[in-house]
Amino acid sequence: MNKKDELPQTGSQQDEWLVALGGLSILGAFTVFSKKREE
Repeated sequence: MNKKDELPQTGSQQDEWLVALGGLSILGAFTVFSKKREE
């Protein structure tokens, strides 16, 4: 029972990491894009 209760928690944590990584990727791409435009 305990393991089943832990599964949803790890799943939500993975989703949060995916969202955070996605945000960082977008920010990184945006900064690189803006830098290229300045040149």
